[in-house]
Amino acid sequence: MGLPKPSGPFVVGCADIMTKVVQMPTNLTCPSSVLEKGVDFGMFARIYYPTEDESSKHYKEAKILPDEQTSLYASSMFSIFKLKWLSGLASFALRGALQHSFIDAPLIPQSKYDKTLGLDDETNKKFPLVVFSHGLIGFRHIYSTFCSDLASHGYVVASVEHRDGSALPTYFMDPETNKATSLPYMDHPTTENADEEIIQMRNKQVNRRAEEVSKLLDLLHVVNKEPEIIENLFPSTFDLKTLKGRLDVEEPLIIGHSFGGATTLNSINKDDRFKCAIVLDPWFLPLTEDEFYESGLKKPTFTIFTERFNWNKNIQRCQRFLDGLPKDLSSVNFLSDEYDLHKDFSIGYSM
Repeated sequence: MGLPKPSGPFVVGCADIMTKVVQMPTNLTCPSSVLEKGVDFGMFARIYYPTEDESSKHYKEAKILPDEQTSLYASSMFSIFKLKWLSGLASFALRGALQHSFIDAPLIPQSKYDKTLGLDDETNKKFPLVVFSHGLIGFRHIYSTFCSDLASHGYVVASVEHRDGSALPTYFMDPETNKATSLPYMDHPTTENADEEIIQMRNKQVNRRAEEVSKLLDLLHVVNKEPEIIENLFPSTFDLKTLKGRLDVEEPLIIGHSFGGATTLNSINKDDRFKCAIVLDPWFLPLTEDEFYESGLKKPTFTIFTERFNWNKNIQRCQRFLDGLPKDLSSVNFLSDEYDLHKDFSIGYSM
């Protein structure tokens, strides 16, 4: 069993990177303590990149869920959906499911990358860079089909694992014990039934997520300039130094889905280094600041809503957001003649 294979000309490699904890919360047993000011668990991300067909044969193919975390992820996911009795079956079924990316396979040599894409001497030969933000109940490799497909077309994609309480139990390396310590998922209502306290908590999360996205971009700048100074706490054999000078950190794209979509909209306005964005099914509830809706978008952004994702309050917030965009630079395209919450529609915005 496996996911769809990437559609591009490159075979895909993947590697994980984890950096040191900067500041722990005062009370780790309280889930909301991860949102205290100053708390910083460092970065945890999976990087997808082009590799060689021949080289990849010597490396293991990544699984949808790593062996050491299959049971944890499955039990957590089905507990959240009140179907814990299914976790054992899901864990068994997912144990052998593959992503079609090869763990720690070497980065493709520049000459082979250029030849495959037909790049000449005047072309920017650096890897186009994507930062990806996952949704609720997600983790760094849950969108592996999407990220791998981009990498198969020549991109480097860094998929962050958020530590704001919105991911399935993630973990960090405790700086005192040097042992893996899990962080719980904060289970709260996600729709229009959420009360004001929950909405404010989600707002703290989306702002923390934007900070994490920016810190991941900071890290990618270091990877591109001085990878030798990075201490990777994850047991990876991938040589980060092979990425030195090869990432287009000046023109990064950010992409996110659902809560990651909200994170993307938040980040594109807060971090001027991101030049454009793709937003998939944005969840507007966490975006509460008037400034966000009044200022509109400052960067080229393309947003897509898929069938049956939305509900009334999300649509209302989306409409408020649209009302703040320049009329000559925005468009709304419905896939049906009449407005219908149960029909696909997309929003395009360009500058």
